[in-house]
Amino acid sequence: MTVAGQEGTATGNAQTSFTALGNESVTVPAGTFDALKIQVDTALNMNVTYQSLSVPVAFTTSYTYWFTQGVGWVKNSGTGSAAGTSFSETTELQSYSIP
Repeated sequence: MTVAGQEGTATGNAQTSFTALGNESVTVPAGTFDALKIQVDTALNMNVTYQSLSVPVAFTTSYTYWFTQGVGWVKNSGTGSAAGTSFSETTELQSYSIP
């Protein structure tokens, strides 16, 4: 990687698993859909070195996504943690138009 003209490196590993949980009805501002529900879990552990400073970086996330035929993504909701800080978020389709 290059930041402000300075070289750095990042080495480590990432693991992601995808699990189809089946179909379910999901309601978002854009409407109610019969959607495929998918669970995605990710863990990243790496070491970043920049300007002779080496820092371990780790984060985990667990997200659920809903996809529907003809529209695609309609919702995701998840949690995670990075550097000792936890977070959560939900994003929903507000509207759509199919030409």
